[in-house]
Amino acid sequence: MNFTDSDNEIMNVMATSFLDNNTRIIVNPADSEPLSCFKYCNTRGYEPKTAVARISLIRPEYFYNLDDGHPVLLLTSNGKNELNAKLSEQSRKYAGLTVFQAVIADYNIEKFGTYIEESKEIKDYELGKPLPLNLKQPDYRELPSIAEAERIIKNRKIETL
Repeated sequence: MNFTDSDNEIMNVMATSFLDNNTRIIVNPADSEPLSCFKYCNTRGYEPKTAVARISLIRPEYFYNLDDGHPVLLLTSNGKNELNAKLSEQSRKYAGLTVFQAVIADYNIEKFGTYIEESKEIKDYELGKPLPLNLKQPDYRELPSIAEAERIIKNRKIETL
């Protein structure tokens, strides 16, 4: 497979931790991104029109303040349940890890250059440091309701899943 320069640029700034027929979970911890978040997409592709939920790895909350041109994705109750279920599945990318742990592993690699074996040695969460692989997965069913989130981000284009 041949990659263009723009393909290589995209590949160098984000990692796909999970992919199925209708979901993509991406880690893209660029300097403009808040610490410890991932992107949850409502489609397999990742294009400018792809709706994106930026979600904390630490607690069930959205990051609303980033504007990279993607529509904001807010999750319905069913969407929150699906997110929890997908993050709890066994990773197809990294043997022996859940998808949530794969997201952490990719975050640590992309943000800090800390690989899985090193991440396994991290015991406690520290702000601004690589995340431990044993970090407890938040209950994303507790993400803000769509109505609550819409109040916070009134003037942005919003999609729901």
